[in-house]
Amino acid sequence: MIKIILIITLLFPFSTSSFGNWIKYFDDQNGNTFYYKDVEKEDGNIVFYSMTDSIRPNKKGVYCTIDKRVADCNNFSLKYLEFKFFRGPLCIGKAESVPSKTIESLGWKKNLPSSTDFLIIEKLCKKYSK
Repeated sequence: MIKIILIITLLFPFSTSSFGNWIKYFDDQNGNTFYYKDVEKEDGNIVFYSMTDSIRPNKKGVYCTIDKRVADCNNFSLKYLEFKFFRGPLCIGKAESVPSKTIESLGWKKNLPSSTDFLIIEKLCKKYSK
């Protein structure tokens, strides 16, 4: 039995950081699934990880992204702190990181009230910034 488990583990490796404690919060009509984890309060804002997984790759061959973001609970804007993308579904495989200078240059992103980002920030701010 132990040999079978070992063989399965070696045949199907995965990134453990990709699967740990993710909470699904939305599926869109394009086949994207959105998740979050590790929400923390920080100076009136919230900081959390977000994962977007697609059923097919985008034009650049990316299936899945994981980012760390800070969100402003007053206006529901966000700023990326880290951004990684994967060429396999469910963020399996080697992560490719966006350079920190590029991330810093993006600054704060305003979100429309109907956007997925706005909705999750609103939900998490209500839950965690009490």
